[in-house]
Amino acid sequence: MEKKRNNRLQFALSTLVLSVLLLASAAMTWWNCEPWRPAFAIPVSFRDERIAFSEDDKYLYSYDGSYYLEPGFKPTLGTRLYDARTGNLLHAWTPAPMLESAAWHCEWGYFYITGGAAQKLCGLWRIDTAEDLLKSHTALANVEFHTLLGEGQFALIKDNSAANLKIVRFPSLELFCDTGIQRPNPKSLAVAPDKDQLALACGAKITLYSLSKGKAPRTLDAEGCAAELLFSPDSRKLAYSSIGANSTNAVSIRIIDLDNPSVVRSFTSGTWHIHFTTDSSRLIYSHPAPLQLLLYDFKMDSTTVLQENLSVTSTKLAGNTLYSFEAQTAWDVRTAKYVYAYYPNAIPPTRETEHDRYILRSDAHDFDKSFRILDVESNESTGTLRACRWPSQFPYGIQSIKFAHHTDAFITAMVNTDGTGVFTVWRRGVPNRWWGFTTMPEFWLTLALAILFIWNICRRRRSPLP
Repeated sequence: MEKKRNNRLQFALSTLVLSVLLLASAAMTWWNCEPWRPAFAIPVSFRDERIAFSEDDKYLYSYDGSYYLEPGFKPTLGTRLYDARTGNLLHAWTPAPMLESAAWHCEWGYFYITGGAAQKLCGLWRIDTAEDLLKSHTALANVEFHTLLGEGQFALIKDNSAANLKIVRFPSLELFCDTGIQRPNPKSLAVAPDKDQLALACGAKITLYSLSKGKAPRTLDAEGCAAELLFSPDSRKLAYSSIGANSTNAVSIRIIDLDNPSVVRSFTSGTWHIHFTTDSSRLIYSHPAPLQLLLYDFKMDSTTVLQENLSVTSTKLAGNTLYSFEAQTAWDVRTAKYVYAYYPNAIPPTRETEHDRYILRSDAHDFDKSFRILDVESNESTGTLRACRWPSQFPYGIQSIKFAHHTDAFITAMVNTDGTGVFTVWRRGVPNRWWGFTTMPEFWLTLALAILFIWNICRRRRSPLP
């Protein structure tokens, strides 16, 4: 006699186990389906600890900023260097007593601290070997140290042997050339993107130095008193602002073609703030009266008005997209056409970041609770950070956020009233697309368990009754 099939669900240990695993895997998939996720945490070590990314985003450096809070207070002097990828502590250094207006620098394989009106070094270390250069090269402790140049092979200093600034080989302090300038304005110094050219302005003269190619310095005549300097991305143009004798608020901006220095283009602007496009073929600036945001094409020698009553000071250039924080409008600088725009009655507040593409937008008008991280170049949201989603990282709301310059990472701080706390480094998680969850191993595990669960149910229903 043929046995009847089982058309009813029956309890089985395998079904129970699979159902529990399936529910757990689905819950894990939902919980981890976040576009930004904590990568690691760094404990707060100092009373008023500050933390930042290095210029190349390879390192994180922290230091005690307590002396900013209370004049005369002696902080616990110390600085720490971490690997930005893993959070591992690489070095812990104790600098010399801090001077006023201290500045921390992490670039080209060195970490150094300068301070005071005389720009003295409070500390200088080589990152790869942890060598303390103030001990191994004692002459560095007595110089006025301005900046490293040429990927760390040169430095701009001033010592007791001369009244002028000198470019020296670093760290030997071997003289490369005397600049003839006694006291530079920090904005009157510019290093070209090619890492070879250095421009220094003094009065009506601009001097160009070639660091690695060994070319003789050349001097360019400036109109008026040259102030701020800026190289174009291709290092073939140099912009400077000119301060004349008139008392107007207008700023004269001049662009020198370094291949043909006799070619100088002049613009009248209400601010020194300008942008060169990434291919160096166009200039973005604003005219003061009437106020206009303008785009100038060097090749066509033509100017396009992007928008009236808008200044370049509140703009961000990301790739070929120019974004205005004031108007929340974006243009393609290659065509001078609108890319996207937000209308005034629907404009939520936005904030700038240290990143070259990202800005923050809070639809709830409260950055302490949540905000979206937008890519200006593509006008796409990379995800939303919510304090309620991460209660352990933000028990008091989102207190602070500091982005990397180029990579997809940022740091948030959670500091208790007693000074304890942690810094959390966040990195990109799931792509913020409808298909983003398919990149998660948890999703494929959930899918496999679901198929196995269905197969197990069907198998037991096909089995004959005992």
